[in-house]
Amino acid sequence: MLLASLGCGTLPPLADGDIEVLYQYRNGDRVKYICQNHYIMEGEPYKTCINGEWIGQMRCLTSSDCGKPTPLENGDIEGTVGHEYRNGAKVKYICQNYYKMQGGPHKTCTNGEWIGQMRCLKPCTVNRQDMTTHNIGFRHVANNKMYSEHDDIIEFMCTRGRHDGALNMRQKCNDGVMLLPTCH
Repeated sequence: MLLASLGCGTLPPLADGDIEVLYQYRNGDRVKYICQNHYIMEGEPYKTCINGEWIGQMRCLTSSDCGKPTPLENGDIEGTVGHEYRNGAKVKYICQNYYKMQGGPHKTCTNGEWIGQMRCLKPCTVNRQDMTTHNIGFRHVANNKMYSEHDDIIEFMCTRGRHDGALNMRQKCNDGVMLLPTCH
């Protein structure tokens, strides 16, 4: 004997939540639930009509706020820093001069925790004494800077002697490390 497929009537309510759409439901129909502001969904947000019953478990939980955002080494938070932030709030981080951001720039308050990854990569410093020791100078006179951001490339030239070939005359700043070629 074949059973007729049963449709579903009214959707069961969700405390602190809403239903995405409303209409007459048939067997196999799926409905998405959405939690109200300041609540987060636990479980899958769907109920499915199966032979006259709504199948699916979920609930809306109160979300937690966050305290002060976590500090960023060699960086700062843009704007005024508050003591408490609502769930979903974002803060923007910036790096100090010559430092270069990797990742980010935002962290988001998510259920009581600051979520987001970034770091400030260190600049490189090239001083005259080190260049004199290695018998090198900047290849381009206009490029007479002592600080370089991460990933900057500086080209050197011999001021005395010949290049020993151990390191290329073009070097890249890598998170505060700049290798210097040598001339003898």
